[in-house]
Amino acid sequence: MISRFIAACEALRDSCPKHRAGIMSDIPLPVEMIEAECPMAWASENLEFLGAGDTAYVYKHPTDDTRVIRVSDYPDGWFLYAEQALDACDDDEGEPSPFFPKVYWIGNKDSTLIGVSERLDEIENGSEMDELVEAISAALICQDEKAWAYLDEELPDFREFSQRLYARIDLKDGNIMRRGDQLVINDPLRAIPHAMEESFRERHSFSTRSILKP
Repeated sequence: MISRFIAACEALRDSCPKHRAGIMSDIPLPVEMIEAECPMAWASENLEFLGAGDTAYVYKHPTDDTRVIRVSDYPDGWFLYAEQALDACDDDEGEPSPFFPKVYWIGNKDSTLIGVSERLDEIENGSEMDELVEAISAALICQDEKAWAYLDEELPDFREFSQRLYARIDLKDGNIMRRGDQLVINDPLRAIPHAMEESFRERHSFSTRSILKP
């Protein structure tokens, strides 16, 4: 099962454009964070903490209230999903599914993964959107046909979007969020599969020397 999942991930990755870290002017991060020996420590000491998952920390972007910075020293699955969201922008001519989060940049410096994405809001317990979250979990994890029927009525484009998700999803509180009235699948993967981690980090690696001009 795991080998089939990895093969499917690799096939999808190979069919998508590659996103490089770029030069410093292309990276939406503070210069001090880029230059820091340990970006995670710099973020902890200098940025406003917003929250954490099992394997990553999220901070408020210092110059843009609509964005957040995510950092992890673990092969956090959000970054693989973020790559898919970036690729969807290219595949769909800049109009990816609104169920994807808006991702602006991802990179790997040494052993630290860093990403910049839109700032989303939590879904209130007991709200109408919370009912949709429960239905999505039942549909994707349990393949509940009643849940799918409900989603087909309430979110007619979701079934098509769900076919783009990787097979081994991880849905729990906070992994589904909202952009205003739009539901967003923000973090459905727990980890980058071990067999994919090295190539993923290589695709997105950068060093201070490679991006800072003399």
